[in-house]
Amino acid sequence: MKDLTKGNITKLILMFSLPLLLGNVFQLFYNLADTRIVGQTLGKNAIAALGATSSVNTVIIGFLNGLTNGFALVTARFFGAKEFDRLKKSVAHALTLGIATAIALTALSLAFIDPLLRALNTPDNIFKQAKTYIVIILAGMIISMFYNICAGVLRAVGDTVSPLIFLIISTIANIGLDLLFILGFKMGVEGAAYATLIAQGISVVLCVIYIIKKHKFLIPSKSDFRFNFKLAGDSMGLMISLVGIGTVIMQGAINIFGTDIIVAHTTARKISEIYMLPISVFGAASATFSSQNYGAGRIDRVKEGVKKATLITWGWSVIVIAATWLFTPFFAHLITGISDPEIVG
Repeated sequence: MKDLTKGNITKLILMFSLPLLLGNVFQLFYNLADTRIVGQTLGKNAIAALGATSSVNTVIIGFLNGLTNGFALVTARFFGAKEFDRLKKSVAHALTLGIATAIALTALSLAFIDPLLRALNTPDNIFKQAKTYIVIILAGMIISMFYNICAGVLRAVGDTVSPLIFLIISTIANIGLDLLFILGFKMGVEGAAYATLIAQGISVVLCVIYIIKKHKFLIPSKSDFRFNFKLAGDSMGLMISLVGIGTVIMQGAINIFGTDIIVAHTTARKISEIYMLPISVFGAASATFSSQNYGAGRIDRVKEGVKKATLITWGWSVIVIAATWLFTPFFAHLITGISDPEIVG
């Protein structure tokens, strides 16, 4: 645990952000490992199948992540205020709403997956592979939800190292399972999807065991599950999903242009995700820092923390601008394994 209401603000934000950044990098490796291995072994049509459905994954999984992260900020506020009874209630609400939402979204998305892929103008030559991949991913979204709740409450109380360790383990497992399912069992994109879900399941199990053994004060009791509308309203799910909806609309337009453009756009999006990662991490660190200090009544530290995090991200943005111009062709080949000059261009 880490109390963010005391100590040097810049140092606290940096020390809190570093494990969070590394954790997000390893989480990104889930998708990058799939993309690289799929591209190297199955070719550009398989990459296009993954890329054509990535926006669907973004909006649905993103909504769940926003929901759970929103509750994590509420948990951080109660931790800062040392109100542990209300802290447990926030965890209970995150679990209740997370499970209910995941089940509802799974049912709806799977029921309408064909019309959705058609609405996105998914090309016929990759439609079957795209559907196979996204159906498996969406069917297992409750696993992703459970991990995000567990990791979110740990970060809310200042523990960013443990989720990092669990992600490193699951990322290594994901790469190994990718190779086993795709190369060994010849399962194609289906194998990449199953590898991702199993690896995420490993991280969930590790996270739950750790909370039971080390942070029992986070475990809600039966009475904590009584629904509270005020607590339920404190979430970022809608904000995250609005961004995702815009991505879905754009993906539908891009899919019209065929396989090569889908692969090029998928590659560019992966590179962009890497570049933008530190910015979102410092945003998340600033939010947790602010929540704990808000709960403790330290508004002066909230203002100073936001200022420090903003200055840091401005510095990173300058580096990103330079790297975009200098290294994009290299990263494009590194991520996908494809050297087609037209796609890289």
